[in-house]
Amino acid sequence: MNEQNNRQNETPTEEKGFRRAGKILLAKLPAILTVFLMTAVLLVIYEIGIRLRWQPMFWIYFAALAAAWVGYVVYNRGFTRTRVSRNSLPRTWSEAEKDEFYADAARRKEKSKKLFYLAISLALVFAYDIVALYFGDFLEYIFPFLEFFR
Repeated sequence: MNEQNNRQNETPTEEKGFRRAGKILLAKLPAILTVFLMTAVLLVIYEIGIRLRWQPMFWIYFAALAAAWVGYVVYNRGFTRTRVSRNSLPRTWSEAEKDEFYADAARRKEKSKKLFYLAISLALVFAYDIVALYFGDFLEYIFPFLEFFR
């Protein structure tokens, strides 16, 4: 009888996994909404420029995307500080210097999130453009109510 009660009280592994995934998604929700809003704004600006036949629009977005990715990697120093153990740091450094090394890496990672969001948003705009370019006619044929790709 006690074994049955214990089994009923236990949560299946899958349910725990779903709860954990839900908590992770909830924690990431502000970042997801930020990327979504940035993408929407950038996409509207991009579409206006393309529909007005402003030729440099594509190249400006492309340069911004490249600059965002390169800036993100350079600002984070090529991610060389992410997998460094305390033992591999110079022995001449004091504990305070080692702590500052890790604190600097954490600060850089936190500050560069906005640049990362911009890079992701620009990449999504380019993904939309590629879909519209190569599959726009096909999507309009299948879904006649779509007028996004004209």
